[in-house]
Amino acid sequence: MIASRYGVSETPNKGNKTEFLVGYEELGRIDSASMIFAPTNAGATRQFDSFILVHFDNMSIEWKIEGSQPTVMHLIPKAAMAYVLESVLRRQVPRSETMPLVRWPSSDSIVS
Repeated sequence: MIASRYGVSETPNKGNKTEFLVGYEELGRIDSASMIFAPTNAGATRQFDSFILVHFDNMSIEWKIEGSQPTVMHLIPKAAMAYVLESVLRRQVPRSETMPLVRWPSSDSIVS
């Protein structure tokens, strides 16, 4: 799902649990099989998701989402374009499992 204008609000803690409300404007979705963008029918639609985070250990800073994980990936438009580009390139460029899609120059090959 592609969305813009994200906002997050936190409700008061309830013991070791905290609820977060995530609001966003859904612009559309990308079909992962065809890489085709389908805009939301009514234009940008405001949506809210609620997540309860649980702090399991007072000694660490780790939190985990209670219950099932979100099933839909939320992306901003720029990240969605990069996702589509990388997916299309992966389908077109044969490569071995050990060869990365993008190779960055090593630090010793950069001339200063």
